[in-house]
Amino acid sequence: MESAARQKRPRGAARVSEAPERVTRKRAKRSKRLLELLRTFIRTLSETASKATDEVSLLDALCQQIAQLGGYRGVWIGYPQDDAGKTVRVVARAGEDSEYINSTPVSWGDAAGGRNPVATAVTTGKAAVARNACSDSFFDGRQNEAMKLGYSSAAVPIMHNDDLLGTLNIYSVEPGAFDAEEIAIISEIAANLAYAIHNLRTQAIGEAKAQALQQSYEVQAALNSLLKLALEDTTCEELAQKALDVILSLPWLKIEPRGSIFLTGSTPDVLEMRVEKGLDDALKTTCARVPFGRCLCGKAASEKRLQFTSTLTPEHEITYEGMVAHGHYCVPIILDDRVFGVLNTYVKEGHQYDEQEAEALTTIANLLAMIIRHRSVQEELLRHQQKLRAAMQSAVEALASAVEIRDPYTSGHQQRVARLATAIAEEMQLPLDQIEAVRIAGIIHDVGKLYVPTDILNKPGRLSDIEFSLIKQHSEMGYEIIKNVDFPWPIAEIVRQHHERLDGSGYPGGLKDGEILLEAKILAVADVVEAMSSHRPYRPALGTGVALEEIARNSGRLYDPEVVKACWRLFYEKGFKL
Repeated sequence: MESAARQKRPRGAARVSEAPERVTRKRAKRSKRLLELLRTFIRTLSETASKATDEVSLLDALCQQIAQLGGYRGVWIGYPQDDAGKTVRVVARAGEDSEYINSTPVSWGDAAGGRNPVATAVTTGKAAVARNACSDSFFDGRQNEAMKLGYSSAAVPIMHNDDLLGTLNIYSVEPGAFDAEEIAIISEIAANLAYAIHNLRTQAIGEAKAQALQQSYEVQAALNSLLKLALEDTTCEELAQKALDVILSLPWLKIEPRGSIFLTGSTPDVLEMRVEKGLDDALKTTCARVPFGRCLCGKAASEKRLQFTSTLTPEHEITYEGMVAHGHYCVPIILDDRVFGVLNTYVKEGHQYDEQEAEALTTIANLLAMIIRHRSVQEELLRHQQKLRAAMQSAVEALASAVEIRDPYTSGHQQRVARLATAIAEEMQLPLDQIEAVRIAGIIHDVGKLYVPTDILNKPGRLSDIEFSLIKQHSEMGYEIIKNVDFPWPIAEIVRQHHERLDGSGYPGGLKDGEILLEAKILAVADVVEAMSSHRPYRPALGTGVALEEIARNSGRLYDPEVVKACWRLFYEKGFKL
Protein backbone atom coordinates (compact mmCIF):
# COMPACT_ATOMS: atom_id res chain seq x y z
CA MET A 1 0.00 0.00 0.00
CA GLU A 2 2.71 2.45 0.96
CA SER A 3 4.71 1.57 -2.13
CA ALA A 4 1.66 2.14 -4.29
CA ALA A 5 1.00 5.50 -2.64
CA ARG A 6 4.55 6.56 -3.25
CA GLN A 7 4.25 5.60 -6.88
CA LYS A 8 1.07 7.66 -7.33
CA ARG A 9 2.35 10.88 -5.75
CA PRO A 10 4.91 11.74 -8.45
CA ARG A 11 2.26 11.33 -11.16
CA GLY A 12 -0.18 13.44 -9.16
CA ALA A 13 2.50 15.99 -8.41
CA ALA A 14 3.53 16.08 -12.03
CA ARG A 15 -0.07 16.68 -13.07
CA VAL A 16 -0.42 19.52 -10.55
CA SER A 17 2.75 21.18 -11.75
CA GLU A 18 1.95 20.72 -15.45
CA ALA A 19 -1.71 21.75 -15.28
CA PRO A 20 -1.07 25.52 -15.18
CA GLU A 21 1.20 25.23 -18.20
CA ARG A 22 -1.41 23.31 -20.14
CA VAL A 23 -4.07 25.85 -19.16
CA THR A 24 -1.80 28.72 -20.20
CA ARG A 25 -1.06 27.11 -23.56
CA LYS A 26 -4.72 26.36 -24.10
CA ARG A 27 -5.76 29.93 -23.28
CA ALA A 28 -3.01 31.35 -25.50
CA LYS A 29 -4.14 29.14 -28.37
CA ARG A 30 -7.77 30.19 -27.85
CA SER A 31 -6.83 33.88 -27.64
CA LYS A 32 -4.94 33.57 -30.91
CA ARG A 33 -7.91 31.90 -32.56
CA LEU A 34 -10.33 34.56 -31.31
CA LEU A 35 -8.12 37.39 -32.53
CA GLU A 36 -7.87 35.70 -35.91
CA LEU A 37 -11.67 35.38 -35.92
CA LEU A 38 -12.03 39.12 -35.27
CA ARG A 39 -9.46 40.11 -37.91
CA THR A 40 -10.97 37.81 -40.54
CA PHE A 41 -14.52 38.93 -39.74
CA ILE A 42 -13.68 42.63 -40.05
CA ARG A 43 -11.55 42.08 -43.16
CA THR A 44 -14.24 40.16 -45.05
CA LEU A 45 -17.30 42.03 -43.78
CA SER A 46 -17.55 44.42 -46.74
CA GLU A 47 -17.16 41.62 -49.26
CA THR A 48 -19.77 39.47 -47.51
CA ALA A 49 -22.18 42.42 -47.32
CA SER A 50 -21.71 43.20 -51.04
CA LYS A 51 -22.68 39.65 -52.01
CA ALA A 52 -25.79 39.54 -49.80
CA THR A 53 -29.11 40.02 -51.56
CA ASP A 54 -30.98 40.90 -48.38
CA GLU A 55 -30.57 41.25 -44.62
CA VAL A 56 -31.31 37.60 -43.80
CA SER A 57 -28.83 36.21 -46.33
CA LEU A 58 -26.17 38.58 -44.98
CA LEU A 59 -26.76 37.48 -41.38
CA ASP A 60 -26.82 33.79 -42.37
CA ALA A 61 -23.43 34.17 -44.04
CA LEU A 62 -21.98 36.01 -41.05
CA CYS A 63 -23.30 33.40 -38.60
CA GLN A 64 -21.65 30.67 -40.68
CA GLN A 65 -18.39 32.59 -40.63
CA ILE A 66 -18.45 33.10 -36.85
CA ALA A 67 -19.32 29.45 -36.18
CA GLN A 68 -16.59 28.12 -38.45
CA LEU A 69 -13.79 30.49 -37.48
CA GLY A 70 -14.64 30.48 -33.78
CA GLY A 71 -15.19 26.75 -33.49
CA TYR A 72 -18.61 27.28 -31.89
CA ARG A 73 -21.35 24.63 -31.81
CA GLY A 74 -24.13 27.12 -32.39
CA VAL A 75 -24.41 30.79 -33.46
CA TRP A 76 -27.64 32.68 -34.01
CA ILE A 77 -28.94 36.21 -34.32
CA GLY A 78 -32.29 37.11 -32.80
CA TYR A 79 -34.52 40.15 -33.12
CA PRO A 80 -36.71 40.91 -30.08
CA GLN A 81 -40.39 41.28 -30.94
CA ASP A 82 -42.85 43.69 -29.34
CA ASP A 83 -45.57 41.06 -29.01
CA ALA A 84 -47.56 39.64 -26.11
CA GLY A 85 -45.07 36.85 -25.51
CA LYS A 86 -42.04 39.14 -25.84
CA THR A 87 -40.51 36.57 -28.17
CA VAL A 88 -37.11 36.68 -29.83
CA ARG A 89 -37.33 35.84 -33.53
CA VAL A 90 -34.45 33.76 -34.90
CA VAL A 91 -33.29 35.64 -38.01
CA ALA A 92 -30.18 33.61 -38.85
CA ARG A 93 -28.39 30.61 -37.39
CA ALA A 94 -25.38 28.34 -38.01
CA GLY A 95 -23.40 25.55 -36.37
CA GLU A 96 -23.51 21.79 -35.94
CA ASP A 97 -26.61 21.92 -33.72
CA SER A 98 -28.38 24.89 -35.28
CA GLU A 99 -31.68 23.00 -35.32
CA TYR A 100 -31.70 23.13 -31.50
CA ILE A 101 -31.87 26.91 -31.76
CA ASN A 102 -35.20 26.82 -33.58
CA SER A 103 -36.58 24.14 -31.26
CA THR A 104 -36.00 26.20 -28.10
CA PRO A 105 -38.18 29.36 -28.07
CA VAL A 106 -36.73 32.31 -26.18
CA SER A 107 -38.57 35.19 -24.55
CA TRP A 108 -36.83 38.40 -23.60
CA GLY A 109 -39.46 38.79 -20.89
CA ASP A 110 -37.64 36.06 -18.95
CA ALA A 111 -35.01 38.58 -17.86
CA ALA A 112 -37.04 39.68 -14.84
CA GLY A 113 -36.39 36.24 -13.35
CA GLY A 114 -32.81 36.20 -14.53
CA ARG A 115 -33.44 33.11 -16.56
CA ASN A 116 -31.76 33.50 -19.97
CA PRO A 117 -28.78 35.46 -21.33
CA VAL A 118 -30.71 36.69 -24.38
CA ALA A 119 -33.35 38.36 -22.23
CA THR A 120 -30.66 39.96 -20.08
CA ALA A 121 -28.83 41.29 -23.15
CA VAL A 122 -32.06 42.71 -24.59
CA THR A 123 -33.25 44.44 -21.42
CA THR A 124 -29.90 45.71 -20.13
CA GLY A 125 -28.04 46.34 -23.37
CA LYS A 126 -25.07 44.43 -21.92
CA ALA A 127 -23.49 41.06 -22.64
CA ALA A 128 -24.74 38.13 -20.57
CA VAL A 129 -23.06 34.75 -20.05
CA ALA A 130 -24.17 31.34 -18.75
CA ARG A 131 -20.95 29.37 -18.42
CA ASN A 132 -22.08 25.86 -17.46
CA ALA A 133 -25.29 24.07 -18.42
CA CYS A 134 -24.93 21.70 -15.49
CA SER A 135 -24.90 24.35 -12.77
CA ASP A 136 -25.85 27.79 -14.06
CA SER A 137 -29.35 28.99 -13.10
CA PHE A 138 -29.77 30.41 -16.59
CA PHE A 139 -30.29 26.82 -17.79
CA ASP A 140 -32.89 25.85 -15.14
CA GLY A 141 -35.32 23.39 -16.76
CA ARG A 142 -33.24 23.21 -19.95
CA GLN A 143 -30.11 21.34 -18.86
CA ASN A 144 -30.79 18.30 -21.02
CA GLU A 145 -31.30 20.31 -24.19
CA ALA A 146 -28.44 22.69 -23.41
CA MET A 147 -25.97 19.91 -22.72
CA LYS A 148 -26.74 18.43 -26.14
CA LEU A 149 -25.47 21.64 -27.70
CA GLY A 150 -22.73 22.67 -25.29
CA TYR A 151 -21.93 23.85 -21.85
CA SER A 152 -21.72 27.62 -22.23
CA SER A 153 -23.87 30.38 -23.70
CA ALA A 154 -23.27 34.07 -24.37
CA ALA A 155 -25.64 36.77 -25.65
CA VAL A 156 -24.26 40.12 -26.81
CA PRO A 157 -26.51 43.05 -27.84
CA ILE A 158 -26.22 44.33 -31.40
CA MET A 159 -26.46 48.09 -30.93
CA HIS A 160 -26.41 50.95 -33.41
CA ASN A 161 -25.92 54.15 -31.46
CA ASP A 162 -28.45 53.64 -28.65
CA ASP A 163 -30.84 51.50 -30.66
CA LEU A 164 -31.00 47.74 -30.03
CA LEU A 165 -31.18 45.87 -33.33
CA GLY A 166 -30.92 42.36 -31.91
CA THR A 167 -28.61 39.96 -30.10
CA LEU A 168 -25.67 37.81 -31.21
CA ASN A 169 -25.95 34.48 -29.39
CA ILE A 170 -23.21 31.84 -29.22
CA TYR A 171 -22.97 28.35 -27.68
CA SER A 172 -19.62 26.75 -26.80
CA VAL A 173 -18.64 23.20 -25.84
CA GLU A 174 -15.99 24.47 -23.42
CA PRO A 175 -17.11 24.80 -19.77
CA GLY A 176 -16.12 28.19 -18.41
CA ALA A 177 -15.82 29.74 -21.87
CA PHE A 178 -16.63 33.39 -22.62
CA ASP A 179 -14.16 35.09 -20.32
CA ALA A 180 -13.71 38.86 -20.44
CA GLU A 181 -11.34 38.72 -23.41
CA GLU A 182 -13.67 36.54 -25.46
CA ILE A 183 -16.72 38.67 -24.65
CA ALA A 184 -14.78 41.79 -25.68
CA ILE A 185 -14.01 40.23 -29.06
CA ILE A 186 -17.60 39.03 -29.56
CA SER A 187 -18.81 42.54 -28.63
CA GLU A 188 -16.52 43.99 -31.30
CA ILE A 189 -18.01 41.55 -33.82
CA ALA A 190 -21.52 42.58 -32.72
CA ALA A 191 -20.61 46.25 -33.24
CA ASN A 192 -19.50 45.47 -36.79
CA LEU A 193 -22.70 43.48 -37.31
CA ALA A 194 -24.71 46.52 -36.22
CA TYR A 195 -22.86 48.66 -38.76
CA ALA A 196 -23.50 46.10 -41.54
CA ILE A 197 -27.22 45.83 -40.69
CA HIS A 198 -27.67 49.61 -40.47
CA ASN A 199 -25.77 50.19 -43.71
CA LEU A 200 -27.83 47.58 -45.55
CA ARG A 201 -31.07 49.11 -44.29
CA THR A 202 -29.93 52.60 -45.25
CA GLN A 203 -28.97 51.35 -48.69
CA ALA A 204 -32.38 49.72 -49.07
CA ILE A 205 -34.08 53.01 -48.14
CA GLY A 206 -32.01 54.83 -50.74
CA GLU A 207 -32.84 52.27 -53.41
CA ALA A 208 -36.54 52.44 -52.53
CA LYS A 209 -36.51 56.24 -52.82
CA ALA A 210 -34.67 56.00 -56.15
CA GLN A 211 -37.27 53.51 -57.37
CA ALA A 212 -40.10 55.80 -56.27
CA LEU A 213 -38.37 58.67 -58.07
CA GLN A 214 -38.09 56.57 -61.23
CA GLN A 215 -41.78 55.69 -61.08
CA SER A 216 -42.68 59.34 -60.57
CA TYR A 217 -40.72 60.28 -63.70
CA GLU A 218 -42.33 57.51 -65.73
CA VAL A 219 -45.80 58.75 -64.81
CA GLN A 220 -44.75 62.31 -65.56
CA ALA A 221 -43.39 61.21 -68.94
CA ALA A 222 -46.71 59.51 -69.69
CA LEU A 223 -48.61 62.66 -68.79
CA ASN A 224 -46.27 64.81 -70.84
CA SER A 225 -46.91 62.64 -73.89
CA LEU A 226 -50.66 63.07 -73.42
CA LEU A 227 -50.28 66.83 -72.99
CA LYS A 228 -48.28 67.00 -76.20
CA LEU A 229 -50.94 65.02 -78.04
CA ALA A 230 -53.66 67.28 -76.63
CA LEU A 231 -52.06 70.24 -78.43
CA GLU A 232 -52.43 68.43 -81.73
CA ASP A 233 -55.59 68.19 -83.81
CA THR A 234 -56.76 64.79 -82.58
CA THR A 235 -60.12 63.21 -81.78
CA CYS A 236 -61.14 61.98 -78.33
CA GLU A 237 -60.79 58.39 -79.57
CA GLU A 238 -57.22 59.03 -80.76
CA LEU A 239 -56.39 60.66 -77.47
CA ALA A 240 -57.95 57.79 -75.50
CA GLN A 241 -56.05 55.21 -77.57
CA LYS A 242 -52.79 56.99 -76.87
CA ALA A 243 -53.61 57.12 -73.15
CA LEU A 244 -54.33 53.37 -73.11
CA ASP A 245 -51.08 52.61 -74.94
CA VAL A 246 -49.11 54.73 -72.46
CA ILE A 247 -50.70 53.06 -69.42
CA LEU A 248 -50.11 49.53 -70.70
CA SER A 249 -46.46 50.35 -71.47
CA LEU A 250 -45.50 51.52 -67.97
CA PRO A 251 -43.02 48.76 -66.93
CA TRP A 252 -43.61 48.86 -63.18
CA LEU A 253 -47.40 48.53 -63.37
CA LYS A 254 -48.23 44.87 -62.74
CA ILE A 255 -51.21 44.86 -65.10
CA GLU A 256 -52.04 42.68 -68.08
CA PRO A 257 -51.19 44.00 -71.60
CA ARG A 258 -54.86 44.51 -72.41
CA GLY A 259 -57.54 46.97 -71.47
CA SER A 260 -60.13 49.45 -72.70
CA ILE A 261 -61.43 52.96 -72.24
CA PHE A 262 -65.14 53.70 -72.04
CA LEU A 263 -66.50 57.18 -72.78
CA THR A 264 -69.96 58.59 -72.23
CA GLY A 265 -71.97 59.07 -75.40
CA SER A 266 -75.29 60.43 -76.52
CA THR A 267 -77.25 58.17 -74.15
CA PRO A 268 -77.13 59.45 -70.56
CA ASP A 269 -75.55 57.21 -67.91
CA VAL A 270 -74.26 54.64 -70.42
CA LEU A 271 -70.59 53.85 -71.06
CA GLU A 272 -69.48 53.05 -74.62
CA MET A 273 -66.24 51.16 -75.32
CA ARG A 274 -64.39 53.53 -77.65
CA VAL A 275 -60.88 52.06 -77.64
CA GLU A 276 -59.39 48.72 -76.56
CA LYS A 277 -56.23 46.69 -76.79
CA GLY A 278 -55.81 42.91 -76.57
CA LEU A 279 -59.48 42.05 -75.95
CA ASP A 280 -61.13 39.06 -77.62
CA ASP A 281 -64.19 39.51 -79.82
CA ALA A 282 -66.61 38.04 -77.28
CA LEU A 283 -65.58 40.59 -74.66
CA LYS A 284 -65.74 43.49 -77.11
CA THR A 285 -69.29 42.50 -78.02
CA THR A 286 -70.48 41.81 -74.46
CA CYS A 287 -69.02 45.04 -73.05
CA ALA A 288 -69.74 47.33 -75.99
CA ARG A 289 -72.26 49.31 -73.88
CA VAL A 290 -72.32 49.25 -70.06
CA PRO A 291 -74.98 51.15 -68.05
CA PHE A 292 -73.90 53.14 -65.02
CA GLY A 293 -74.08 50.89 -61.94
CA ARG A 294 -73.67 47.60 -63.82
CA CYS A 295 -70.53 45.50 -63.41
CA LEU A 296 -67.32 47.04 -62.11
CA CYS A 297 -66.92 49.70 -64.80
CA GLY A 298 -70.54 50.81 -64.35
CA LYS A 299 -70.05 50.99 -60.57
CA ALA A 300 -66.88 53.08 -61.03
CA ALA A 301 -68.98 55.53 -63.07
CA SER A 302 -72.03 55.62 -60.77
CA GLU A 303 -70.06 55.71 -57.49
CA LYS A 304 -67.36 57.97 -58.97
CA ARG A 305 -64.53 56.05 -57.37
CA LEU A 306 -62.01 53.39 -58.34
CA GLN A 307 -63.19 49.78 -58.28
CA PHE A 308 -60.74 46.91 -57.71
CA THR A 309 -61.14 43.17 -57.64
CA SER A 310 -58.59 40.36 -57.73
CA THR A 311 -60.96 37.79 -59.26
CA LEU A 312 -64.43 37.30 -60.76
CA THR A 313 -66.57 38.40 -57.82
CA PRO A 314 -70.39 38.75 -57.85
CA GLU A 315 -69.89 42.46 -58.63
CA HIS A 316 -68.43 41.33 -61.98
CA GLU A 317 -71.92 40.98 -63.46
CA ILE A 318 -71.02 40.74 -67.14
CA THR A 319 -69.65 37.29 -68.00
CA TYR A 320 -69.69 34.90 -70.91
CA GLU A 321 -68.88 31.24 -71.44
CA GLY A 322 -65.18 30.53 -71.40
CA MET A 323 -64.21 33.77 -69.64
CA VAL A 324 -60.84 33.32 -67.93
CA ALA A 325 -60.66 34.36 -64.27
CA HIS A 326 -59.07 37.78 -63.81
CA GLY A 327 -59.22 40.99 -61.80
CA HIS A 328 -59.62 44.70 -62.58
CA TYR A 329 -58.69 48.26 -61.80
CA CYS A 330 -61.68 50.28 -63.08
CA VAL A 331 -60.92 53.99 -62.75
CA PRO A 332 -63.49 56.71 -63.43
CA ILE A 333 -62.49 59.46 -65.85
CA ILE A 334 -64.00 62.26 -63.85
CA LEU A 335 -63.59 65.99 -63.33
CA ASP A 336 -65.60 68.39 -61.17
CA ASP A 337 -68.00 65.56 -60.30
CA ARG A 338 -68.76 64.93 -63.98
CA VAL A 339 -68.01 61.46 -65.35
CA PHE A 340 -66.56 61.36 -68.88
CA GLY A 341 -65.77 57.65 -68.95
CA VAL A 342 -63.91 54.79 -67.27
CA LEU A 343 -60.39 53.46 -67.65
CA ASN A 344 -60.50 49.64 -67.50
CA THR A 345 -57.32 47.59 -66.90
CA TYR A 346 -56.87 43.88 -66.24
CA VAL A 347 -54.77 42.09 -63.61
CA LYS A 348 -54.06 38.43 -63.06
CA GLU A 349 -56.28 36.52 -60.66
CA GLY A 350 -54.98 36.93 -57.09
CA HIS A 351 -53.23 40.25 -57.75
CA GLN A 352 -53.01 42.39 -54.62
CA TYR A 353 -54.27 45.97 -54.58
CA ASP A 354 -51.33 48.38 -54.89
CA GLU A 355 -51.68 52.01 -53.81
CA GLN A 356 -49.00 53.24 -56.22
CA GLU A 357 -50.66 51.47 -59.15
CA ALA A 358 -54.04 52.92 -58.22
CA GLU A 359 -52.55 56.40 -57.84
CA ALA A 360 -50.80 56.25 -61.22
CA LEU A 361 -53.93 55.03 -63.02
CA THR A 362 -56.07 57.64 -61.28
CA THR A 363 -53.62 60.39 -62.20
CA ILE A 364 -53.67 59.44 -65.89
CA ALA A 365 -57.46 59.06 -65.91
CA ASN A 366 -57.86 62.48 -64.31
CA LEU A 367 -55.62 64.09 -66.91
CA LEU A 368 -57.55 62.41 -69.68
CA ALA A 369 -60.76 63.87 -68.25
CA MET A 370 -59.27 67.35 -68.24
CA ILE A 371 -58.11 67.10 -71.83
CA ILE A 372 -61.45 65.77 -73.00
CA ARG A 373 -63.39 68.60 -71.37
CA HIS A 374 -61.09 71.56 -71.81
CA ARG A 375 -58.14 71.08 -74.14
CA SER A 376 -57.71 74.82 -74.18
CA VAL A 377 -57.71 75.31 -70.39
CA GLN A 378 -53.94 75.58 -70.01
CA GLU A 379 -53.99 76.85 -66.46
CA GLU A 380 -55.60 73.71 -65.10
CA LEU A 381 -53.20 71.51 -67.04
CA LEU A 382 -50.27 73.57 -65.77
CA ARG A 383 -51.41 73.18 -62.15
CA HIS A 384 -51.58 69.43 -62.63
CA GLN A 385 -48.07 69.37 -64.07
CA GLN A 386 -46.83 71.51 -61.19
CA LYS A 387 -48.32 69.02 -58.74
CA LEU A 388 -46.33 66.25 -60.38
CA ARG A 389 -43.18 68.37 -60.34
CA ALA A 390 -43.75 68.98 -56.63
CA ALA A 391 -44.04 65.22 -56.12
CA MET A 392 -40.78 64.78 -58.03
CA GLN A 393 -39.16 67.49 -55.93
CA SER A 394 -40.31 65.74 -52.75
CA ALA A 395 -38.81 62.47 -53.97
CA VAL A 396 -35.51 64.21 -54.79
CA GLU A 397 -35.39 65.88 -51.38
CA ALA A 398 -36.26 62.60 -49.67
CA LEU A 399 -33.30 60.99 -51.42
CA ALA A 400 -31.10 63.89 -50.32
CA SER A 401 -32.30 63.59 -46.71
CA ALA A 402 -31.16 59.97 -46.62
CA VAL A 403 -27.59 61.26 -47.07
CA GLU A 404 -27.91 63.92 -44.37
CA ILE A 405 -29.31 61.41 -41.89
CA ARG A 406 -26.05 59.47 -42.19
CA ASP A 407 -23.86 62.61 -42.23
CA PRO A 408 -25.34 65.03 -39.66
CA TYR A 409 -22.24 67.26 -39.61
CA THR A 410 -23.00 68.42 -43.15
CA SER A 411 -26.78 68.64 -42.71
CA GLY A 412 -28.16 71.18 -45.16
CA HIS A 413 -25.00 71.15 -47.27
CA GLN A 414 -26.72 69.87 -50.41
CA GLN A 415 -29.56 72.38 -50.11
CA ARG A 416 -27.13 75.28 -49.66
CA VAL A 417 -25.00 74.13 -52.59
CA ALA A 418 -28.14 73.82 -54.74
CA ARG A 419 -29.24 77.36 -53.79
CA LEU A 420 -25.83 78.89 -54.58
CA ALA A 421 -25.42 76.89 -57.80
CA THR A 422 -28.90 77.95 -58.98
CA ALA A 423 -28.08 81.61 -58.24
CA ILE A 424 -24.82 81.30 -60.23
CA ALA A 425 -26.69 79.75 -63.17
CA GLU A 426 -29.25 82.56 -63.06
CA GLU A 427 -26.46 85.17 -62.86
CA MET A 428 -24.94 83.60 -65.98
CA GLN A 429 -28.39 83.94 -67.64
CA LEU A 430 -28.63 80.28 -68.58
CA PRO A 431 -31.92 78.92 -70.01
CA LEU A 432 -34.56 78.05 -67.41
CA ASP A 433 -34.35 74.36 -68.23
CA GLN A 434 -30.59 74.34 -67.62
CA ILE A 435 -31.02 76.26 -64.36
CA GLU A 436 -33.49 73.61 -63.16
CA ALA A 437 -30.97 70.88 -64.02
CA VAL A 438 -28.35 72.65 -61.86
CA ARG A 439 -30.81 72.94 -58.97
CA ILE A 440 -31.89 69.27 -59.04
CA ALA A 441 -28.29 68.03 -59.36
CA GLY A 442 -27.26 70.26 -56.45
CA ILE A 443 -29.91 68.81 -54.14
CA ILE A 444 -28.63 65.24 -54.60
CA HIS A 445 -24.99 65.77 -55.62
CA ASP A 446 -23.72 63.86 -52.55
CA VAL A 447 -26.20 60.95 -52.73
CA GLY A 448 -23.25 58.60 -53.28
CA LYS A 449 -22.29 59.11 -49.62
CA LEU A 450 -24.96 56.51 -48.81
CA TYR A 451 -22.20 54.00 -49.61
CA VAL A 452 -19.54 55.65 -47.42
CA PRO A 453 -19.26 54.30 -43.84
CA THR A 454 -20.68 56.75 -41.28
CA ASP A 455 -17.57 56.54 -39.10
CA ILE A 456 -15.57 57.96 -42.02
CA LEU A 457 -18.17 60.65 -42.83
CA ASN A 458 -18.22 61.79 -39.18
CA LYS A 459 -14.54 61.32 -38.35
CA PRO A 460 -13.33 64.38 -36.42
CA GLY A 461 -9.66 64.02 -37.41
CA ARG A 462 -7.80 63.95 -40.70
CA LEU A 463 -8.71 61.07 -43.01
CA SER A 464 -6.19 58.39 -43.93
CA ASP A 465 -5.37 57.76 -47.60
CA ILE A 466 -7.64 54.72 -47.63
CA GLU A 467 -10.49 56.62 -45.97
CA PHE A 468 -10.14 59.52 -48.40
CA SER A 469 -10.17 57.09 -51.33
CA LEU A 470 -13.53 55.80 -50.06
CA ILE A 471 -14.84 59.37 -49.81
CA LYS A 472 -13.73 60.03 -53.38
CA GLN A 473 -15.89 57.17 -54.62
CA HIS A 474 -19.09 59.00 -53.64
CA SER A 475 -19.42 60.90 -56.92
CA GLU A 476 -19.17 57.68 -58.93
CA MET A 477 -21.53 55.88 -56.57
CA GLY A 478 -23.99 58.76 -56.84
CA TYR A 479 -23.95 58.26 -60.60
CA GLU A 480 -24.63 54.52 -60.14
CA ILE A 481 -27.61 55.19 -57.84
CA ILE A 482 -29.46 57.54 -60.20
CA LYS A 483 -28.13 56.62 -63.66
CA ASN A 484 -31.29 54.68 -64.55
CA VAL A 485 -33.65 57.44 -63.46
CA ASP A 486 -35.06 59.02 -66.60
CA PHE A 487 -34.43 62.68 -65.73
CA PRO A 488 -35.08 65.20 -68.49
CA TRP A 489 -31.51 66.42 -67.85
CA PRO A 490 -28.14 64.63 -67.49
CA ILE A 491 -28.39 64.72 -63.68
CA ALA A 492 -26.41 61.50 -63.12
CA GLU A 493 -23.49 62.77 -65.21
CA ILE A 494 -23.53 66.17 -63.49
CA VAL A 495 -23.35 64.40 -60.12
CA ARG A 496 -20.45 62.24 -61.31
CA GLN A 497 -18.49 65.24 -62.62
CA HIS A 498 -18.91 67.73 -59.75
CA HIS A 499 -15.40 66.98 -58.40
CA GLU A 500 -13.67 67.23 -61.80
CA ARG A 501 -11.26 70.14 -62.37
CA LEU A 502 -10.25 72.02 -65.53
CA ASP A 503 -6.62 70.83 -65.40
CA GLY A 504 -7.59 67.17 -65.07
CA SER A 505 -6.62 66.90 -61.39
CA GLY A 506 -10.16 66.10 -60.23
CA TYR A 507 -11.97 62.81 -59.88
CA PRO A 508 -13.32 60.30 -60.67
CA GLY A 509 -12.52 60.58 -64.39
CA GLY A 510 -9.68 63.12 -64.46
CA LEU A 511 -11.65 65.09 -67.07
CA LYS A 512 -10.37 68.38 -68.47
CA ASP A 513 -12.06 71.65 -69.40
CA GLY A 514 -13.78 70.71 -72.65
CA GLU A 515 -14.95 67.36 -71.27
CA ILE A 516 -16.78 68.71 -68.22
CA LEU A 517 -20.43 69.73 -68.37
CA LEU A 518 -21.12 73.41 -67.61
CA GLU A 519 -23.62 72.39 -64.94
CA ALA A 520 -20.91 70.33 -63.21
CA LYS A 521 -18.49 73.30 -63.35
CA ILE A 522 -21.10 75.46 -61.62
CA LEU A 523 -21.72 72.77 -59.01
CA ALA A 524 -17.97 72.40 -58.38
CA VAL A 525 -17.59 76.10 -57.51
CA ALA A 526 -20.73 76.16 -55.34
CA ASP A 527 -19.61 72.99 -53.54
CA VAL A 528 -16.15 74.40 -52.70
CA VAL A 529 -17.48 77.77 -51.52
CA GLU A 530 -20.13 76.21 -49.28
CA ALA A 531 -17.77 73.56 -47.85
CA MET A 532 -15.04 76.08 -46.96
CA SER A 533 -17.58 78.48 -45.48
CA SER A 534 -19.13 75.85 -43.20
CA HIS A 535 -18.01 73.95 -40.13
CA ARG A 536 -16.67 70.44 -40.59
CA PRO A 537 -15.87 67.75 -37.98
CA TYR A 538 -12.13 68.14 -38.65
CA ARG A 539 -11.97 71.98 -38.78
CA PRO A 540 -13.92 75.16 -38.03
CA ALA A 541 -15.56 77.22 -40.77
CA LEU A 542 -12.99 79.15 -42.85
CA GLY A 543 -15.43 81.84 -43.95
CA THR A 544 -16.87 82.98 -47.25
CA GLY A 545 -14.01 85.40 -47.90
CA VAL A 546 -11.40 82.65 -47.77
CA ALA A 547 -13.57 80.47 -50.00
CA LEU A 548 -13.95 83.20 -52.62
CA GLU A 549 -10.20 83.86 -52.58
CA GLU A 550 -9.63 80.13 -53.18
CA ILE A 551 -11.80 80.00 -56.30
CA ALA A 552 -10.35 83.28 -57.60
CA ARG A 553 -6.76 82.07 -57.09
CA ASN A 554 -7.49 78.88 -59.04
CA SER A 555 -9.75 80.44 -61.69
CA GLY A 556 -8.79 79.08 -65.11
CA ARG A 557 -6.74 76.26 -63.59
CA LEU A 558 -9.26 74.37 -61.47
CA TYR A 559 -12.47 76.38 -61.87
CA ASP A 560 -14.27 77.88 -64.86
CA PRO A 561 -13.49 81.65 -65.03
CA GLU A 562 -17.04 82.65 -66.04
CA VAL A 563 -18.52 80.65 -63.19
CA VAL A 564 -16.05 82.20 -60.72
CA LYS A 565 -16.90 85.72 -61.94
CA ALA A 566 -20.63 85.08 -61.55
CA CYS A 567 -20.08 83.75 -58.04
CA TRP A 568 -18.02 86.83 -57.06
CA ARG A 569 -20.69 89.17 -58.39
CA LEU A 570 -23.33 87.40 -56.32
CA PHE A 571 -21.45 87.92 -53.05
CA TYR A 572 -19.72 91.25 -53.59
CA GLU A 573 -22.22 93.11 -55.78
CA LYS A 574 -25.59 91.56 -55.01
CA GLY A 575 -25.24 90.67 -51.34
CA PHE A 576 -25.83 86.94 -51.69
CA LYS A 577 -25.53 85.01 -48.42
CA LEU A 578 -25.31 81.28 -47.82
